[in-house]
Order: sequence, then C-alpha cells, then structure tokens
Amino acid sequence: MIRVEDGKECPPSKRPRPDRQGSSPILDPLLPGLPDDLALLCLARVDRISALWGVARSWQRRLYDCPFFFPARAKLGLPGGFNWLYVLIASKNTNNSLDLDDHRTGGAAAFQWYAFDPLAAKWHRLPPMPHDVRFELSRRGFLPGPYSLSSIQCASTSDKLIVVAGTRTAGAGTQTAPSSRAATASVPRAPPGGMPPVEPALDSPLVFHVRTASWSRGPRYTVPRRWCSCGTTAGGQLLVASGCGNEWDLRTARQAEMWDTNGGAVAGWRAVQPLESSKLSREATPAVEFDGKLYMVSARSGLVFNPGSETWEPMQSGLTRGWNGPGVTSGGKLFVMDDTAGRIKAYDGGTESWVCVLEDKRLKNLRNVVAAHGKICGSVGGLIRVVDIGKNPVEFRDIEIPVEGQIMGLQILSKLEGSVEL
Repeated sequence: MIRVEDGKECPPSKRPRPDRQGSSPILDPLLPGLPDDLALLCLARVDRISALWGVARSWQRRLYDCPFFFPARAKLGLPGGFNWLYVLIASKNTNNSLDLDDHRTGGAAAFQWYAFDPLAAKWHRLPPMPHDVRFELSRRGFLPGPYSLSSIQCASTSDKLIVVAGTRTAGAGTQTAPSSRAATASVPRAPPGGMPPVEPALDSPLVFHVRTASWSRGPRYTVPRRWCSCGTTAGGQLLVASGCGNEWDLRTARQAEMWDTNGGAVAGWRAVQPLESSKLSREATPAVEFDGKLYMVSARSGLVFNPGSETWEPMQSGLTRGWNGPGVTSGGKLFVMDDTAGRIKAYDGGTESWVCVLEDKRLKNLRNVVAAHGKICGSVGGLIRVVDIGKNPVEFRDIEIPVEGQIMGLQILSKLEGSVEL
C-alpha cells in the first residue's frame, strides 16, 4: 500500500490476488524488491508518463487513482498527463430547438457543464451552476473572423473552473436568489424588428472546485461586466479587464482588477493599473498565460499584463503581427490556431516570428481552443477535436459530446473527484 504524508493511501491494484489461506489479498508490488512508497517516487520521475503504461497496464489505474503520484511529479517539474476536459454545453430547450443566432428564441437553452475522463473515456455531469443562470446567445460580436464575440467568458486554474462573465437579455433573470419579483416582473421588449437590450449575467464569478465537486461564488464585482477579457496566472490570480456593464462607458472599458482565487471570496478584488485605451472593450479577448505574463490580442491591438508589477506593457510587434487566431500555451511554447487557414503556428522568440508547425484541413473552424501537455483541443460542431502535436506523426482524435447541443466553453483542469457518471 502506498502511504502519503497526509495519511491518505493510494488505492490498491484492481486485481488483488488472495493469499494461500484466502483470508486477505496480497498485492503485487509496483516494482519487485522495493516498497511501494519508494517505487512510487521512482516511477514519478519518468519523463513521459505514457511510457509507464507500455510497461504494465496494471500501473495505469493504480497510479491514476493515487492522490500522491501526480503531485509528486508536479514537484519535480514534470507534466501530470491526465487532465480532464470540461465543456459547457447549451442543450436544446423544451421546444426541441436551439437557434443560437435567432434572438427571438431568447437564448432559451439549458446550460450544463460536463467533464471527460480521457483514461476511462467516460463523461461525467457536474452539479448544476448555482441558481438559474441564463445567458444570451444571439450576440455574436462586433468584429469578424477569429475575434467574433463570445457570450460567455470562462477561465481556469489547475483545480478551479471559473465562469467569469456572460451576457443575458435584460430582465431575463438574476444570478442572486430569484426571490425578487421586481427583478423579473418587467422584461424590456425589443423594438419591432430589433434585438432586446442585454446586461451582465453575473454579479460575481462562479467557481467550481474539482476536488470537492462543488460550486461557490467569488467576490462581487465592483462593476458587473460583459464582453470582458480574462485569464489566470500560474499562481491562481484571475485578471478581469475591460468590457462593459449595462451600458458602455470609458471607465469600465479601461478598468482592470485581480482576484486571488486561492483566498476565496473573502480575498476580494483589487484594482490594478487601468488600460491606456478601450480597445479591448466588447471583444471578449482571452488572456493567455505565457512566460509569467498574460497576453491579450484583439483585432486592433495587443497588450501584455505583468502580474508581478501589476502593470501593462506593450507587446512585441512580431507577436502582434502573426497572432491571427486563438492563442494557447503548452510545454512552455506559445501557439496560435489560424482556424481559417487550418494552421497551428508556434512563436519563435529568437526571430520574433511565427513558424507553421502543422497545416491540416481538420484544424479549420476550431473554436474554444485550449491546450495542455502537448495536446491542443478545440470544438467543431458537436465534437471536441484533440490534436496531439507532441507525437510524430501528429495524431487527431474526435470526442463526441454527451448531449445534443452547442459547445459554449472548453477548459482543461485536473481530474474530477466526484460527479454523476453518464
């Protein structure tokens, strides 16, 4: 049995063999001749975790279920290798319709998070988000191409899934407990042939904790916003910048604030240096963590936020010029998905230029792009496409979502500790 410092024990092998008397199981050692705790430390030092599964299939589940193995690898600076995919799906409404581009539906869709276990190839349903959270789905944005607006902004740390902001039809519901009839009694109507007014859907971020399989609320925003830029640092700091509230105003469009997600809601928001302009406003630009900083690129400009000094810096011209799609980082490298041309490009800091590392028609029209451990994932239609750029040749894998609907968000986090298996 593998014992760890906090008193927990790793699950034994799934196939224990009985002793000669048949009274109690005798477990096969991980490595013959070594105690399991010492063998675990040896196995944790293997660079490519997939090599372990090639030696003994019994190691796969045994180490995967051990709460000590992957933290031990993390302390050694090695990748974990078994993160899960978390996907937000807008499923069909009671009328069996989901026309996300038609504002007349009122965004009448059910929103549910699911998690995919890549080892067991099984989907799990997360507990529902707190209260009745509704999002408007018909506003695609003010800019064409890869910078089209997303109605929902999400971020994540290694063990927290964060719904940061969203847009809803004005008066369509409240994030807080739905006890006030005044909040829903008068719903603004759209002018003839027009679209109804919208407002921020959340007055605080919603946080899902994968280790407890539970939701909590972050601190209330100083100004609830929509169409904002957001992202997290390696240390768990969440940055929210720009965007707009019920109405657009310059102050909110330039405002930026941070929250330490490790401190819970009591940590509160703290103001950081405002943006010099409102160029990121209403573009919902994701903030990509790279080399200890957060990078944001819109159709009009590129900005870099330094969490250490909590200040904004100009972006290198080479970075901005070639950044023409969703950006992600993996293995210490910065990639851009040119989903129009079907290319993945990597940034070369030495020459300050972008180099094409893969061109394939299966990369076209990928949305909600995320990456980890040499794999780039994105959504296309009702599929999640996984591209393993760490293998030669590159491998593609398509994963069908568990329910019919549209993928609205995609994140990569650590494994889920509790859920409802589908």
